[in-house]
Amino acid sequence: AMSRLAIAVFVLVGSGSAHASGAGLARWARSCGAAGSVALATTGLVLPPSAIASSCYDESNPSFTVRHCLNVGFQPDGRLRKCEANSNCISTSNVASPQHFMPPLTFKSPGDGAGRASEREVRSAFNQLKDTLESTPGLSVVAADPNALYLRAEASANIPPTSTDDLEFLLRPDDGGVFFKSETRETVFVYPVQRPLGCNDCHRKRLDALRARLNWNELSSQFGRLADANDDEAALLEEEIAATGRGDAGFTFGRYLPLK
Repeated sequence: AMSRLAIAVFVLVGSGSAHASGAGLARWARSCGAAGSVALATTGLVLPPSAIASSCYDESNPSFTVRHCLNVGFQPDGRLRKCEANSNCISTSNVASPQHFMPPLTFKSPGDGAGRASEREVRSAFNQLKDTLESTPGLSVVAADPNALYLRAEASANIPPTSTDDLEFLLRPDDGGVFFKSETRETVFVYPVQRPLGCNDCHRKRLDALRARLNWNELSSQFGRLADANDDEAALLEEEIAATGRGDAGFTFGRYLPLK
């Protein structure tokens, strides 16, 4: 699969169309399975976030199992992907999994209200986030799409130290929301316990430190509780509140539902 993928990289990149090359390479990687997706991440091509499908494979010995996953990009509905079930990970999309969940942020100040952010505000926030990531020791920005308002950075993982953490951010102009995910690519299961090794909440601590440097607030605390949602939205909100214990939540499955 790896050699076939290398040939595909050469042929597609040589075609002269970056967009066509990326789409074709993504299809080829998916046909190669997990190895293809992992190889795709090492080619250096900046593909649309939705082009890379989540894929995992395991390596085992008598002492432990390592699960390798590449889980970056968008879900079909445009949200960032959820965390893999046992990975060291935090995501704004994991509202039904408290150990993996953090609320989204907002780059709007308290006096701005709940309306749509201006283009100037959005571009300024995107650049501020990019500059903050680039100036953070140990982080390296590997993808920045100002049109999609998407950023991805990488860092060396804590557990296992040979792995990589993927940090993703998505800005939304409608309400000034900033959605994110931070996940370690490898998860280690040690026998005989067969539970994943944790990283002492490393992703949550890193994200909290970034939020403090940016001086951004949580989106829910900025605009308050959801009011007058339709039945489906209200049901999702009640499920979120039950899962997270937050009674003031104003966001549901990664999508903020603005006050009316």
